[in-house]
Amino acid sequence: MAGENFEFTDADVVSVGTVGEPGRRVFLLQVVVADTITTLKLEKHQVGALSTAIMERLQDLPARGALPTALDLRESAEVVWGVGAMGLGYLDALDRLVLDAVEAVPVNEAGDPTEPQGALRVLLTREQGQALAIRAADLVEARRPPCPRCNPPLAPRGQAGPKKNGKRAPDRRASGRGAG
Repeated sequence: MAGENFEFTDADVVSVGTVGEPGRRVFLLQVVVADTITTLKLEKHQVGALSTAIMERLQDLPARGALPTALDLRESAEVVWGVGAMGLGYLDALDRLVLDAVEAVPVNEAGDPTEPQGALRVLLTREQGQALAIRAADLVEARRPPCPRCNPPLAPRGQAGPKKNGKRAPDRRASGRGAG
C-alpha cells in the first residue's frame, strides 16, 4: 500500500533477495516479525550501496555472535512499495544499526512529494546487519554468465552474437592506445 509506514525494533529476519530470471530480476528487501512480512522493492544499485554502507559502519565495531543463516525470502512476498532513498545509522545506546527507507513517489517542481510517501525504519543487531551485507553483496555479484562468443553477459532470452548476426566480435586485445 503506497504511503504506508513501518517501524520494527526487533525483527526476526531482515534480508534481501531476488525474484525472476537473471537479467530481469527484481531485488527485494524483506523484514519478518513473527507472522508479519513486509517486502519492499529495491534497485540493484541500492542493494550494493546498502551492503557497502553496512560493512563500513560495522568495521569499527567488534564482532559479537553467530550470524543468522535463515535469510531466504518468504513465499508470497507481496511488494508494499518501491524504495526511493535509504539511510543507515547506528544507535550507541541500543547497540543497533538503523535502516531507514522512504518510498519512491513523484515530486513536484519544488522537489516535494506529490502523494503520501511511505517510510520504513528497522533496527538491526550487528549480526543481522553483517549477514544482510554479505547476502546483498552476493546478490549484486551474481551476474548472468558471459557469452562464450563475445563476452558480454548473455541476454535473458539468448542473443544474436557475432557468429549469428554476421558482425565481428569486438577486439578484446589491448590496442596500445592509452598505454603509458
